[in-house]
Amino acid sequence: MKKKELEQYIREAQAILDAQELSGTVVMSDLSELEEAVRSFRAKIVMAGQFSAGKTALINAFLGGEEILPENINPQTALATELTYGPTARVVFVHKDGRQEEVTLSDARSFQVKDCSKCIYVLPKEVLKEISDLTLVDMPGFDSGIESHNRALFQYIGEAAAYIFVIDVKNGTLTASSSSFLAELRHYASTIRFVLTKCDERPPQEVIDVKKEIERTLAEILGQTTTVTAVSSRDPGCQQFMETLLKSFSADELLVEKTGGRFIDLLQQGRQMLLTKAAGLSFKPYDFAVAAQQRRENQELFSRQLAHKKRELHQRMKEEYVPQIIADVRDALQSNSMQLACTACSGDQMAFSKAVNDILRPVLVSSVQRNWNLGLEEFASSLQCGMQQETDEALSNLSGEKMAVAIDAVKKISQGGMKFAKLHKYKKMYTVFSTGLAVATNIVAPWLELIIIFLPDILSLAQKFFGESPEEAMKRRIEKQIIPQICTKLRPEIERAAGDMEEELVQEAERDYQAAMEREAEALQQVEKEKEDSRQLIEQQKQSLRDAATKLQALQDKVAAACTVEERMVDNETK
Repeated sequence: MKKKELEQYIREAQAILDAQELSGTVVMSDLSELEEAVRSFRAKIVMAGQFSAGKTALINAFLGGEEILPENINPQTALATELTYGPTARVVFVHKDGRQEEVTLSDARSFQVKDCSKCIYVLPKEVLKEISDLTLVDMPGFDSGIESHNRALFQYIGEAAAYIFVIDVKNGTLTASSSSFLAELRHYASTIRFVLTKCDERPPQEVIDVKKEIERTLAEILGQTTTVTAVSSRDPGCQQFMETLLKSFSADELLVEKTGGRFIDLLQQGRQMLLTKAAGLSFKPYDFAVAAQQRRENQELFSRQLAHKKRELHQRMKEEYVPQIIADVRDALQSNSMQLACTACSGDQMAFSKAVNDILRPVLVSSVQRNWNLGLEEFASSLQCGMQQETDEALSNLSGEKMAVAIDAVKKISQGGMKFAKLHKYKKMYTVFSTGLAVATNIVAPWLELIIIFLPDILSLAQKFFGESPEEAMKRRIEKQIIPQICTKLRPEIERAAGDMEEELVQEAERDYQAAMEREAEALQQVEKEKEDSRQLIEQQKQSLRDAATKLQALQDKVAAACTVEERMVDNETK
């Protein structure tokens, strides 16, 4: 599906709702926001790799060969850098508080970046103009052990549309830290290209051997055959190589991946509003009062169910999920204790702290995600079942079959949300479940980021042992003393993060449920007003609304089919 096609579909949906006098609704407002998001969408392609892997050199080669972005800089000054086209060259530094400072290219090299989250190079380069629907991002090395670099990586987890993973041929293989990072990255990215750099610095046969070895390792990590492309930034053909590589990313496909699911959800909501309004056209004056009372009763039922399920979730988090996360951390550290011991015996305290961080970050992400997903699924499913049962009992007291059909629209929204979640498979870092609503929770949340980043106080746990003992003795000390201390230090942080996520989930549930009820109320209020103004042509209006709902269904099916085809294309491409 092309960007223009998606924009046209959104406009069609808006026209359908507008024709049925639903232009002032929340769904219409959300469609307008989505339309703007689609119009301004630029797919961010992130260059990732170890520090000094050659990422920046490849970008400079792509820009024409001149060293526009500084190479071989101090790790402490490395910053996530976005590149975009503009008629006048400039660099914009974005501070952590959101402030922006604009400087010239020459002044950018001496700019103090300590308080910055990223910088944006705006350059009058034709090659950037040709990929105007993409934004290339140069990322600091993931293995530097510097806190700001870890934060930069998490900053782009939600923003990146695809990755280019750069590997230094001089390493001879995929390093342990690269393997760990890839195992973590595959949870967030469905599209990753691999590039082997600095190939002019090794004999051709050695490059071929290294390439084969890395492809074999990648197949084990990713579970599929993966191609690695060998290149050198000094090669005259590197610019053309980079152009071809970047143009291999389909901005349209990445756009659908990012926004298609949201559009289908809004089409479903619009359909339910149309059907609710159609059912309301058959109401008698008394039925509207009964509907309003039913919504109030439903809200009270939901609040009671939510409070009860929140207590259950908290108990399970405390007794099951948090202990399991700590156990996963302990097992990961124990299984790598010899590696940690060797690092400690070397006397390099920063290397030891970095090694611990490299082990902790991926296991925390995967364990928290797995256990939190389980808790969220049980919370959402039980809340939905409880609400379904009590709502069914309440509906049995309603006067009239038509009233039950109208109230049933809220239940259809929840059921549609569950089917949508199963069909369209949000990325693994997101979970969508139905509780009479659709809840989307970002697993790698800001509060969790504080746990996963570089932990400087790890040094204080182990520094008295550095370089003192043989490796086996050091291994025993790490297993018996240091690892338990790390787990003890992490536990309250994980418990706090779990509490924050519980609260976020409850608030999101309340907001989404209230929004669902308000959408129903909006539709019925419009009907009530229209019936006061005129009681003619009701059958024609009902048919028109049903036809409009059918059109949205057809549009929804088109988008869903396109999403499915493009997902299959991406899967085939990666294979």
